[in-house]
Parts: sequence; C-alpha cells; structure tokens
Amino acid sequence: MKSFFYFLPTTYYLLPTTPLHACAVCFGKSDNANLAKAFSYGIFVLLGFTFLILTAFGLTVYNIEKRRANKIGN
Repeated sequence: MKSFFYFLPTTYYLLPTTPLHACAVCFGKSDNANLAKAFSYGIFVLLGFTFLILTAFGLTVYNIEKRRANKIGN
C-alpha cells in the first residue's frame, strides 16, 4: 500500500497539464493533401509487409509440423 502512495504523485507529474492537439497533417488541415495520402500509402505498405512476413513464418511452421507428422506416421 505504501508503494501505491509513491506511485500517485509520480503519475500526476507525468500527466500533461495542457491539452494535446494533433499536427496539421493528422488533423486534416494540411495545405498539401498529397502528403497525407503518401502517409496513408506508407502505412498500408508497412502493414502489407508485416502481413506477408507473418504469413510466410506461419506457413513455414505449418510445413515443418506437417513434415514432422508425416515422418512420425510412416
């Protein structure tokens, strides 16, 4: 319980005292709409690569387990 009372003042000082606002690009008030579109495409590309790598890893594990099961069964 004592550590909880030390935790409260620490979290109070870490909280922002002023409201936080998004940047102009994220908030949608950018003069350059192509920059926001490029950010979106970049996010999609990064998500796509992540999906491909995780899919390849999953298929590799699946194939290894399938071969191991065939070896044990024969």
